[in-house]
Amino acid sequence: MRVLLRLLLAPMMSFFFISQALPGAQAQEPPPTAILQVQKLLDELLIETAVLAKDIPLAEYLAALEKQLPKEKRVELRIDKKAFGDRFAEVAATPVRMPASSLKSTSLRHALELALRKIKAKADYRIGAWEIAITTPERALYTVVYDIRDLVEKPEIFSESRWNARDNLPLRNAHPIQTSARIVQAIQSAFDPPDGKFAAPEIGSIEVLNGARLMIRSNASKHAVIDTVLSSLRRIADVAVILKSELYEVDQAFHASLLKSRRLSADDLEELERIFLGEERPQTDELKKLLEDQKRQRELWTKLAQQKPVLIGDEKRIENGRFAPILSRHDVGRCLPSPAQIRKGDKTRQTFLEGISFIAGVQVSPDRRQVRLKLTEKAVELKVIHKVKAWVGAEEQVEAEVPIFDETVHSRLEVIPDGGSILIPVHWRPRALQEKDHWWVLSLTPRIYIEEEERHIREPDKK
Repeated sequence: MRVLLRLLLAPMMSFFFISQALPGAQAQEPPPTAILQVQKLLDELLIETAVLAKDIPLAEYLAALEKQLPKEKRVELRIDKKAFGDRFAEVAATPVRMPASSLKSTSLRHALELALRKIKAKADYRIGAWEIAITTPERALYTVVYDIRDLVEKPEIFSESRWNARDNLPLRNAHPIQTSARIVQAIQSAFDPPDGKFAAPEIGSIEVLNGARLMIRSNASKHAVIDTVLSSLRRIADVAVILKSELYEVDQAFHASLLKSRRLSADDLEELERIFLGEERPQTDELKKLLEDQKRQRELWTKLAQQKPVLIGDEKRIENGRFAPILSRHDVGRCLPSPAQIRKGDKTRQTFLEGISFIAGVQVSPDRRQVRLKLTEKAVELKVIHKVKAWVGAEEQVEAEVPIFDETVHSRLEVIPDGGSILIPVHWRPRALQEKDHWWVLSLTPRIYIEEEERHIREPDKK
């Protein structure tokens, strides 16, 4: 009963089924819960390969598979006699065996697909209410309506250019039809041939309903792939990044050493992980340079640990594929009203900000082990305040001021492991730092936030 309950509450219950008569048959669509249970059962490693190592007729093969299933998960495996008609006896007598393998067990899905390849007639399997029937491809089809509203609400996960806020804007405001088209494209891509050559789609019929649901008619194996694709998209959509940022003041020697540091790529992180896990790696010149750089980085972090940060940003939660401000520091300045203000009769002094701000965009890797981070540094610096005269009416002149600013923007991409930290040199320096020949460096530590994991942490006893 506990296993059955777990199956009923499985994550793949993101879709529901509609009843619809099969073309050319009287059979009805199976109940939703039965399909969910059997689909999950098909992928469990329950079949012992050694038991089926000899050729036996298909009918006996199915009986042997059914016998291996635990009682609480038992489903009927049969051949659809009505579907095959005169060829039923031939199909039932098809010799099938499990090929020699180093694996002690396999899935029921794999065992059935092996049998289908042996049948000379065109055949497939159809899921029913706690049964699986070997039948014809036409009778193996059933319809599923997949609810994709949660994915449509997060169109940025389909962005090919996540590092430009302007590029992301159209996707954030995308019409649901545009986003659902991306989802259909992702599903169809899962069935594309590996050589990249065009092939006619073999998924079955697909309809988009109200931009929020997909009605797909296909067979059991393809529905399993479709559910896997949607689950993968949900894993991407269901993550965010908690980003911690700290600003430090360092001397010229520290800054120069940081500038020499290597900017790590995804391949570099993979290499360092292998070394950390104790895997022996060939001592190439490239690897030696990587290890030397890591030693230099550790020395910098040791020095930094002895200092207090100049500024600590709030821990910021950033949705995957989005941008957000993470840290800023500005001085407030004031000056006389501008000529435009005076002409309008406004004598209020001007207020302006001078300083720096940082904006971060994040993208979590598909395996949820790394974060690609785009950091944008925006600085505004007052260069001079021009004193001018402004006319009040036709005869009177009063003093006004016009502040002149320099604005600079620097962006860079970094790859950071989940929970790791990185030091980034800041380009802009306020005048006080320039006088001391000091610099700022920014420390960033991203942590991947997965809603499902956090929910289990908050409610450990809830299944």
